[in-house]
Amino acid sequence: MAKVNPIPAGYSTVVTYISVKGASDAIAYYKKAFSAEELVRMPMPDGKVGHAELKIGDSILMLTEECEPMGARDPRVIVRSAMLGAAQVSVRAQLAVGGGV
Repeated sequence: MAKVNPIPAGYSTVVTYISVKGASDAIAYYKKAFSAEELVRMPMPDGKVGHAELKIGDSILMLTEECEPMGARDPRVIVRSAMLGAAQVSVRAQLAVGGGV
């Protein structure tokens, strides 16, 4: 029997998955502010993002549109934090805070 790798190529042991109100806008923001590469986007019938995967540096970020009935809440409602290691920190910080986004 072939050995199956439980971690797909290009993914790390832990992958962050967030729910965001306005997921399409969030994807555009991550692309501009952090040079994210959109790998996958699966729209729902209403056009909202059902699932998306972005690559930021060497990390994968998965996200979906907020869905309160399923308990998938926007992180701005449920406060969380994340750390991003990046070159040109001052440039990235300026973009993230709104200078050009």
